[in-house]
Parts: sequence; structure tokens; C-alpha cells
Amino acid sequence: MTGTVSGRVTGTVSGTQESEFALPHPLPLPHIPTPSTSSVIMALRAIHPIDAMAVTLATIRPDWSPTHIRAVLARSNGSTRDLARRALTLALDPDVRTPNGIENADMRRYEPTPVLPTVAEALAPTLCAHEFRVGGCPMCRKDAK
Repeated sequence: MTGTVSGRVTGTVSGTQESEFALPHPLPLPHIPTPSTSSVIMALRAIHPIDAMAVTLATIRPDWSPTHIRAVLARSNGSTRDLARRALTLALDPDVRTPNGIENADMRRYEPTPVLPTVAEALAPTLCAHEFRVGGCPMCRKDAK
């Protein structure tokens, strides 16, 4: 924002009667540069995904050491997407005390256990909105928790 400020100021000078003072000249406002959208996007893309995940996990779990998180993430194999999913799942689990489990997390532990239908349900199934048998839909059970 650039420009000038001018006008009149009301106040008192050393205990005298309140009066109006005119500013002697316009005061310049400082220029505050604003980054362009493309430079912000370029700066964000320059951040390594491991560093971005480490900062995110350290924000979610302040009890985990950021350097320890970064080291575990750097040792982990697999795609960035799978790593992010494993890391966030474990970070949101209050039972997990350290980030060590990120590199060998068994995601089956966090999936719902399938429920087998009874004979009557198998012969005449009732389906939910997700096209699963009622009571056996992992999405409905997930929403019910």
C-alpha cells in the first residue's frame, strides 16, 4: 500500500487548551510488497515433501521430536501418498507414542473388520445406500463410530 496521509489533528500541547493542528506536509506511507501468486506457488513447490510432512506431523503431535519425525520419514519406503496416509493415521492415534511405526505401519489394523452375514441375510440381503449389505458396510460402520 502506498500513498500519503494528510489532514488535521486535534489535541493539546503542554497543558494548553485543546486546539486543531494542521500537519505541515503529507506523510508518506511505506510501500509493503505483496508476493505474486506464482512466486508463492513456486516457493511452496520448492519445499521437499518430507520436510512438509515433518512440519505437519510435528504440529499435530508436539510431543514427537521434529528431527526424529524427519529421520523416520526419510528412512521410509513407498510413495509419498502412502507415506502421508500412514504418517497421518499414526499421528492421529493417541495410543502411538513415537513416530517409529510410520515406516512399517500395518494399515490393516486401522481398517474395519468385515462382518459375515447370517444365512437369512445371505439369501435375501438388504442393501444400504453404499450398495453393501446392511451391517456389513465399512462406510456406514465408520460413520456410526
